[in-house]
Amino acid sequence: MTNQLTVSEQSLSRQAFFANPKNKAIAALLFAAVVISFVPILVKFAENEISPKAIIFHRLWIAGAILGLGQAFMRKRSELLPEQPSPVNPYSSRQIGLLLLTGVFFAAQQILWAFSVTQTSLANSSLLHNFTPLFVAVIGFLLFGQRFDRKFILGMIIAISGSVILGLDDLLYGTSKVLGDGIALISALFFAIYLILVERVRHHLDAVTTVFYLCIIGTLAILPIICTSKDCIFPSSWGGWLAVVGLAWTVVLGFCSTLYALKWLSSGFVAMVLLIEPILTGIFAWVIFSERLDLYNLLAFPTVMLGIYLATTSELTAKVDTPLSLDTEILKTSQP
Repeated sequence: MTNQLTVSEQSLSRQAFFANPKNKAIAALLFAAVVISFVPILVKFAENEISPKAIIFHRLWIAGAILGLGQAFMRKRSELLPEQPSPVNPYSSRQIGLLLLTGVFFAAQQILWAFSVTQTSLANSSLLHNFTPLFVAVIGFLLFGQRFDRKFILGMIIAISGSVILGLDDLLYGTSKVLGDGIALISALFFAIYLILVERVRHHLDAVTTVFYLCIIGTLAILPIICTSKDCIFPSSWGGWLAVVGLAWTVVLGFCSTLYALKWLSSGFVAMVLLIEPILTGIFAWVIFSERLDLYNLLAFPTVMLGIYLATTSELTAKVDTPLSLDTEILKTSQP
């Protein structure tokens, strides 16, 4: 009897936890971090056969095809249900412009990040890429006057310090990876801009639709580069194709979960939690590729985790709407 009561209490506790949209968003974000942490591993396999540009091209068009088929299925399914109210059309000229701009930054960030993996270690590329929270905070402060409490600032400083610790290894023991680290840092800036833009897009579109359009826009943006490139475009083995298909599924599962979380969580907090990705990536790289985890790696990982923990206790975890939207700032010049 006691065991039954305990099980019942645990079940009620789980239901109460997931009844809170914020908790569900955090759970979705953690799931996304786990899924996306496999991306560098799959890129490492795919780059043996095709270039980073080709990897991203296949990743985006395959993901777009998967999401497009899924949306077509759901639309067909909804036609069989009782009549639903017509949704409000979200595609104003301003929103289309914002969506296009988001897609361009999304595609550029993807290419830069994939190239950085070929120039530095997986752990370094992933951790340096996650300077994103700093860029999100700076852009949020400069454009929107957003304020941050002490816990969030302290958590961000500690997490970024962990990334700096990791970079010391290259600076002290050689410069062969500095180029890759720099590219990863630029990728972090682009990802920050993407997060801020897509957070505004999510005010009008659901997560799946948003990711679908980003994949289409990204594919079209990369297509001219692919057509003029002399690199090998198509994988030459089943293993290569499995790698790019796996990368596409990380977009479908990981990016959709991230954008779901952005409905309730601020972009700054999302960027902070995603710092867990390189921790998992570093472990996977050590297991699969025998990449060295030296003292700097071992110091960086717990430092980043401590910063994430402090950020989760901040009052800025949940989204706080700002009176000024980014699409107004960027696109108001398009108004007559």
